Amino acid sequence: MKVDQIFNCHNYSEEKKKIRLASIEFEGYALVWWNQLQVDVDRLRRPRVETWLEMKKVFKERFVPPYYKRVLHNKLQRFY
Repeated sequence: MKVDQIFNCHNYSEEKKKIRLASIEFEGYALVWWNQLQVDVDRLRRPRVETWLEMKKVFKERFVPPYYKRVLHNKLQRFY
């Protein structure tokens, strides 16, 4: 993932810092979704996203369709 490359390049190792830096880049629906997730943590006592891996997981679950991996694999198979 490109974001992981950026974090490695700048030597970001703190998990919470990675989450804050990535979330400030959200726009549109992604920003609304993230803000609602934070409200749900406080209001509904949902677990807080505390690691970079966890943030990537919840983001992928919400925004990457389940068939996306298959589509990429098919494109790779047709690549010459």
